[in-house]
Amino acid sequence: MGNKRRNLIPLIGMGVLLMLMSCATGSPPLDGKRSTPASSSPAPNSFYYYTEAQIQMNRGDNLAALRMMQRALESDPDSIYIRRELAGLYMTVNKEEEALDLLQGILKEYPGDVATLLMLGRIYQNRKELDQAKAVYEEVLEQDPDKEDVYLLLGNLYMNDKQYDEAFDVFTRLTSRFPGAYAGFFFIGQIQRERGNNDLAEQAFLRSLAIEPKLEGARYELIEIYEKRPDNAQTRLKILRQYRTILEEDPENLRAGFGLALYYHKIGDNGQSRQLIQDIARSSDENELVRLIYRLYLEPGQDEDAVFLLEELLRAHSDFGSLHYLLGMAYHNLEKNDLAMEQFQVVPPESQFYHDAVIQQAFRYQEDEQIEKAITLLENALAKEPDHPDFLIYLANMYEEQEAYEEAEKLLKHAIEVDPENERAYFRLGVVYDKMDRKDDSIAAMKQVILLKPDHANALNYLGYTYADLGIHLDEAEELVQKALALKPDDGYITDSLGWVYYKQGRYQQALPLLLKAAELVGDDPIIFEHVGDAYWKLHQKNKALEYYHKSLELRETDKETIIDKIKMVETSEP
Repeated sequence: MGNKRRNLIPLIGMGVLLMLMSCATGSPPLDGKRSTPASSSPAPNSFYYYTEAQIQMNRGDNLAALRMMQRALESDPDSIYIRRELAGLYMTVNKEEEALDLLQGILKEYPGDVATLLMLGRIYQNRKELDQAKAVYEEVLEQDPDKEDVYLLLGNLYMNDKQYDEAFDVFTRLTSRFPGAYAGFFFIGQIQRERGNNDLAEQAFLRSLAIEPKLEGARYELIEIYEKRPDNAQTRLKILRQYRTILEEDPENLRAGFGLALYYHKIGDNGQSRQLIQDIARSSDENELVRLIYRLYLEPGQDEDAVFLLEELLRAHSDFGSLHYLLGMAYHNLEKNDLAMEQFQVVPPESQFYHDAVIQQAFRYQEDEQIEKAITLLENALAKEPDHPDFLIYLANMYEEQEAYEEAEKLLKHAIEVDPENERAYFRLGVVYDKMDRKDDSIAAMKQVILLKPDHANALNYLGYTYADLGIHLDEAEELVQKALALKPDDGYITDSLGWVYYKQGRYQQALPLLLKAAELVGDDPIIFEHVGDAYWKLHQKNKALEYYHKSLELRETDKETIIDKIKMVETSEP
């Protein structure tokens, strides 16, 4: 019989069970008020709805939880706890305005309530209203100075906005109240480095390490400080000690291993350096090496260091094709294009970077005006992979440059058949159609690009400029180019497009400043200079118009007659 009773318990709804337990034990409801005794089954109350909301949250049904919490608040509208819980659910379902209203209402009744302020600060952070978030977190610390995590949160907000004095004050308050807050000392060190106070920064980093010896970031900061000091035995010892300490704690730490190898190389101990890199090569995964070298050296522009490491790694592992590609990129960044080509050419087909390596070679040939070699390379690549979209698009680009527009069109159509949502293929096809003077087809292709990628700035600009040049749909042209300019505010060609739209609308006074700005941004475009000249002419500034027409003529390689005719027209016009 006892077993049967125990088996009945799971059949009772959890919310009902908790409610009955509350009634049986006489526990007060969540709002702290006593319930009125009932002669029969009690009606659902705030505690019941709150409990059901928790159950729905555990099930992952936040909308159902929200409805239950709203019912709980209806049952007990004065409960600060339920209001905060409901605000949290609003935040979970991205209804920040409703959460904001609730929290601000609580603070009117209970100014300085820390839990509510913390939620409010989080909303301001989510909305990128960081000044309000900072003010809220300052209020939290005024109300409860023992909130250690809030110091860190607030200090980092100040640091991200480069408000170093305010951040320094926050972290100083943190470390004064919590002397064991190693993160606070670490950030103080970073601020002192930013201020150029390297000795004070060193003290702060050493203090953080005294509290937390495993704080790897502080050791790298110290290494950077020491590397800027005069090279002597004491400095070398300090740098080597920091690297060795990291590697003693984590022998497979590649960042420290590479850093130490580079330092040995820098001080002339190439034997130690090479041995360390070879050990790393033998024990490391190729993809791991690629990720780290790209992140630590290539991306920040430390190409010389990348070349040294990659050359040494390839001595031990010449079969790591991805490293050949990275080495080619490093050589290219250093403008050693012959060496770059050698590396791109040996990237094997099985490498993740093989396709990129082929395209890089094609671009190098194109830069060297060896278009035929670029075309042959891409045609050979396509013979092996006839449906590869990138090969199709880039080969089409080479044909386009050769004015072989029909061949380019065929390749781009094939690329679209293979990958119907490839906006790059549609964009290049639109450009090719424009050069073939098939304006309607060009417009249709650009519309397709925008359909696939609504924030494609170049397609928005191309379509808007095309409309303006044709003198059609000028309101839509303005809207398209304005959107493109919002995406790329410093783009000279898009700036020119907007000026040209205004020109076509007869708004010459508004057009001229934009066209002049475009000429300044681009610098050497004959079409933009012609546009400036046109605007000056419409504004009856004959000399300025001639100045820019002559600039356009000097840069023109084709269609010189158009500008010559304009110059003659202006010169022969009456003042």
